[in-house]
Amino acid sequence: MSSNTNTSTRKKRGSSRRAAKKQSEDRRFLRDNGLSIALFAAFGLSMVGMIVAGYHYQNEELATHGLPAISIGSYLMDESFLSALFENWESEWLQMAIYVVFTAYLFQRGSAESRDPDEAIGKKADDEKPVYPAAMSRSNLLRWLYRYSLGLTLFVLFVLSFVGHFLASNAASNADALAHGDETKSLLEYLGSSQLWFESFQNWQSEFFSTGMLVVLSIYLRFKGSPESKGLDAGHDETGA
Repeated sequence: MSSNTNTSTRKKRGSSRRAAKKQSEDRRFLRDNGLSIALFAAFGLSMVGMIVAGYHYQNEELATHGLPAISIGSYLMDESFLSALFENWESEWLQMAIYVVFTAYLFQRGSAESRDPDEAIGKKADDEKPVYPAAMSRSNLLRWLYRYSLGLTLFVLFVLSFVGHFLASNAASNADALAHGDETKSLLEYLGSSQLWFESFQNWQSEFFSTGMLVVLSIYLRFKGSPESKGLDAGHDETGA
C-alpha cells in the first residue's frame, strides 16, 4: 500500500514539475517575442477593422446608386479594396527599405536613429570577423546577398506591393470608367496616369515625413526603456541609442 502511495505521489510531483516547466516556457516565449506578437496582433485587429468598415462603406455607396449589396467575399476581391491595401503596404515597405539603406551610409548627429558620424563608415565589430550561414560561406554572391539581405528583401516587398497596387488601381479605374461610359486605360497608359502616382506619392510623403521627424525628435526627446531612445543621462549631441 505504501509503495503504491509513493509511486502515485512521485507521478503527481513529476506531472506538476512538467506543468510548471511548460508554464515557464510559455511565459518566456511571450516575454522573448512580446514585441512582434503585439505588433502582429495590432496588425490583425487593424486589418479586420479595415475590412469591416470598408465593407459597410462600399455597400452604403452601392445603395446610394440603387445597386445591390455585395458579399464580404466579393468585397475582399474588389479592386478598390485591393488597391487601398497594396497602396498602404507599398509605402510602408518603401519607407523601411530607404531607412535601412540611408542609416547605413548617412548620419544625424545626436539622433538615436543614427550611428556616430565620428566612427568610420561601415566599420563595425561584426565586419572584422563576419559569420555567414554554412550554405553561403563558399559563394561570393550569396555572401553579398546575405550582407544586404534586409534592405534587398524590403525593396522586393515594396516592388511586389507596388505591382499589386498598380494592377488593382488600374482595374478599379477601368471599372469606374465603364460605369460612367468613359474609355478604359491599358496597363501602359495607366502607368503614366496622374491617379496612380497621386495615390503613391500621397502615402510616400507621409512615411518619409514621419521617419524624418523620428530621427530629429530623438535628438531632444526621450522615452525611458525604449531602444529607439537615448538614455535619460545622454546629452543632445550624443549619437545612437
